[in-house]
Amino acid sequence: MPDARVFAAYLRIDERLRTPVLEKISPDSMTVETAWNQITFLDGTVSEIIHHVKRGRWHYHDRYTGVWDSETNELIPMKWPMGDQYFDIPLFLSKGDKLRYPFYELQRFGYSAREIFENGLPQDKGWYPVAGSGKESIWIELFPGKVLEIPRKFLFAGDKKKELCNMCTQLISPGDMVMLSETKGSVSQLTMLLLENIRFGIRSVFGNGTVYLPVQRKEPGGVVLGGGFWSLTLPAAEEDYWEEGMLVGIDKDNMIQKYEEGQELIAGDVLFVYYDTDNHLSAKGMPHVRVSLAYEDLWNDAGWLREYLWDRRFARNNIFRDGIPMVIKRIVRDENGIKCFVAYPQPSSRKLEGGTEVCCNILGEKVCGQDCQGVILRAGGYMFLVEGNGILPGLSSQARSVVIRELSARGDSFWMRKSDTGWKPGLEDSYETTQVRVEMLFSVSEAEGILCMDCETLRPLWLPVKQACRALGAGIDHVYYVLCADSAHRLKATILEDGTISLLSAQNNLMNYYITQSGKQYRVIPRVLVKRDVDGTYVYLGRVYPYGDIIYLMSESQLDLKAGEPIPVDIVRKEEERIIAVPSGTQRRRINVSLWVAAAGRLCYVNNKMNFDKIEEYIPQRFNDYLEAVKKASQDSMDGLMDLPKASVSADLVYLYCLLTNPNMPKERKPMIYAAVNHCLKDWLGGPGVMLASGFDETICESQIEEFDFLPVVTVILLLNRINTNERSCKMLAVHMTRMLGLLCATSLHQEYLVSKWLLKKETKGMWNRLAGISFGGETADGLPNQYFDRTLTSRQWQQIVTTCQGLQTRRNCPSDLKLTADCLLYAVGADADYSDLYQNRELLCARMAAFGRGLTPGAGHKIAVEKLDNVSMKLMKNTFHRLVQKGCCPITLITDNVFPIGETEKLWAVDLCRSIAGSGTYKPKPFKA
Repeated sequence: MPDARVFAAYLRIDERLRTPVLEKISPDSMTVETAWNQITFLDGTVSEIIHHVKRGRWHYHDRYTGVWDSETNELIPMKWPMGDQYFDIPLFLSKGDKLRYPFYELQRFGYSAREIFENGLPQDKGWYPVAGSGKESIWIELFPGKVLEIPRKFLFAGDKKKELCNMCTQLISPGDMVMLSETKGSVSQLTMLLLENIRFGIRSVFGNGTVYLPVQRKEPGGVVLGGGFWSLTLPAAEEDYWEEGMLVGIDKDNMIQKYEEGQELIAGDVLFVYYDTDNHLSAKGMPHVRVSLAYEDLWNDAGWLREYLWDRRFARNNIFRDGIPMVIKRIVRDENGIKCFVAYPQPSSRKLEGGTEVCCNILGEKVCGQDCQGVILRAGGYMFLVEGNGILPGLSSQARSVVIRELSARGDSFWMRKSDTGWKPGLEDSYETTQVRVEMLFSVSEAEGILCMDCETLRPLWLPVKQACRALGAGIDHVYYVLCADSAHRLKATILEDGTISLLSAQNNLMNYYITQSGKQYRVIPRVLVKRDVDGTYVYLGRVYPYGDIIYLMSESQLDLKAGEPIPVDIVRKEEERIIAVPSGTQRRRINVSLWVAAAGRLCYVNNKMNFDKIEEYIPQRFNDYLEAVKKASQDSMDGLMDLPKASVSADLVYLYCLLTNPNMPKERKPMIYAAVNHCLKDWLGGPGVMLASGFDETICESQIEEFDFLPVVTVILLLNRINTNERSCKMLAVHMTRMLGLLCATSLHQEYLVSKWLLKKETKGMWNRLAGISFGGETADGLPNQYFDRTLTSRQWQQIVTTCQGLQTRRNCPSDLKLTADCLLYAVGADADYSDLYQNRELLCARMAAFGRGLTPGAGHKIAVEKLDNVSMKLMKNTFHRLVQKGCCPITLITDNVFPIGETEKLWAVDLCRSIAGSGTYKPKPFKA
């Protein structure tokens, strides 16, 4: 129509005042100052709105157009702008010079989604304000004056780009923000719009009346209204006066004004209702107005919410305590003033048919006292209640509460779908699978896990820390850091039976784990320092390159984390829950000797040579205590006394056995001695006894004794055969203890030989001098002595021992005892050696006891070989005892950190028998310190 009047203008920004200006070009040219809340649907500060305006661009299909001049009845040609600058794009004004169009005018001023499909978004993965919504579509504002209708069938979500044809678009309101991105398949396909995220505002509760909200705080270029989960930021000039707690009203034209007391309220207005100090419901900023909840039939299907708000007993922990918007349903004015009956404006559930999909976020748990009655979710203005285990399965109630509080504070959104049985997490999937691809959202230290999102169905999934890495004991924050550094937040995982997910059970991880071998070389990227051990070792978390398991990486020197490059490593320990690696060439080897022997080797190694003259100084004091106990028993027997040495329970047992077997001790004193024997035996059996009976099983014993001497065990066996209390049980236990002693001796032969024939012999002449140059005590990688590394060897130490000992074996003129010493050292460091001669060496007490113990191996189906030790066996044990207490005897400590061939049934039987005899033992083993 040539005479139609078109209101068009350019949008300008006054850079000094930061205010919008409309430069009208039709029907008349003029400049009009306006306000931001009339220009855009974006609720935010002035800076946020200006950024939204300046990123705007528009594509024109034609290069020329025309403007009809009604006075001359002529068409005046015009050239369209390029559309890449917002101030060159003509905009069409609604009545009142507004670009914030009423919903009924969106069809007139809006555009189709074709503009995006053909020309793209101003910003990919950008946030865009919603201008309105209908049953089948949403309207978004690309920038002020350019509003587009996007039907839901053109929106997609997830990695599979699932069509959101079942999304309830009517729950999305003006002011909500949607994140959109664009992707393209084949050349023939149109651009696909991905709905990445939604941030819900407060306008879903707005109606046709005035909305009264308190001022929460003032921000640069804006003011924040409301509170709690219901906040609204509006643009405001710096000179505008806003006071915290002030009440303002927002009308249907988005105009804001301060509330004055006495201002008339009408049905349809919205109040911000909260619990006052007396836990009564009140309206913010309106102390003269009484508030009561409207009848239940006015709450649609939010009766549960009315019940939750009504119960004042739990008001203190109510998640809406700080405020919730309520619409006035009825007003009563009487002599007591004004009373408003309010209800939450819950949308009708008739919009939510089966199969409906909604994007929502968590508000919190509905807790009444100690009872959690579900989790409250919000999709726009629609709030609903879901069972906690239905959203985050596999967590304890305490851990789930922590995660839900974090989710509520962050406001992350996810998808829910309505089924015949209720609400289910995630978009509908055409097929079920246990293999998923997830995106990490955030870690929760208190719950020890990571919240993830299924990239296809967009449902939340929980990743426990123990299923995220093969580094048992690592903190979740460290694990999360490593995963973020290497995986771009996306991971392959397997859904477990309890609903949680596991990275370790993912097919690719399982395959890599099965082919990983200890002792092999791999490449690992060190990522984060976890701690530094007392021995100076740096403990890192690293990622097997590329994109493998997270494992422990231990290094005696500091590694460069900034480089982010893989380094060669050796796997030294492989378990399902823990893999430990060290930089290649730095692997430590275990030397199979007792702690005091290793400590003596370290302390005697001076100036690159063993100083054997000092070896006696480093023999533990307890061996001298045993000998002193024997002397004291001999003297006390002559005097008819019993005075325990009290150096240790082991020394006390040696002392008591010597008293009992000394013929000079008066017989009338024996009952008193037996009473002391019973007491000390109980203490010993309750500690070291249980360990020996179980074969040093860590799952049974709460603590381990690193130093286990030969003499106390022999003494206990002899005493068990002498006491009359529980005689049968004690004799059976003695048989089992003797067998276990034989097993211990079989693994300690080499140490007895090394101590007696090398360290204490102090031979340094001839070829023996070569052994004096080796170091087997604790050393750092730099060769400095360090007690924390006792019983481990650096690669240099290990190589030195192996090379020296193998060289001696090849010498024809090498003495036999030196060659056997070399064999013992090779056996101790785990190198191949022929040490069978040791078992035939009857000079070694361990060899004789090992042979005797093998003879007590029980037959199939039996727990012990014999009921009790016979006289020949007892004679052997007595002779062994006397040899051990002779002056100058080799101090023998048995090595306990080996695997012993004892059946589970036999083990449990022996432990129960030992504990039944011990009763409540009070012995607490003290760790040996060199």
